[in-house]
Amino acid sequence: MHPADRTLPYALISETGDPSLQDFIDILPALVNYDIKKNEYIVELSNVIYNTVSIAPRAIIVELQSVDIEDDTTRRHLKEDEDLKTKQKTLIESFDIDKYYISTPEQRVQFRQLL
Repeated sequence: MHPADRTLPYALISETGDPSLQDFIDILPALVNYDIKKNEYIVELSNVIYNTVSIAPRAIIVELQSVDIEDDTTRRHLKEDEDLKTKQKTLIESFDIDKYYISTPEQRVQFRQLL
């Protein structure tokens, strides 16, 4: 089996130690459901001294590390979290944001993104 074809059900998002990231920025580790088709994940940054932060485009500041979860409680919470996100997305898509089309299509897209 080719390494790229492996399915890793869970992954840990962790800091890479990229020198381009300022020392006062912390990247909070997170446990995510890994999907080989998904190419973006939300990364939570913590700016501990409130300075302006600049991150270069395409900078690799985190990495995914495969993990095995043996605790059913953690596995259930991850599944519930994914189910909740799916339900939220379905609900947002069902909103009739601009029934009479007063706003532009771009404004409607921006509004959906804010939800």
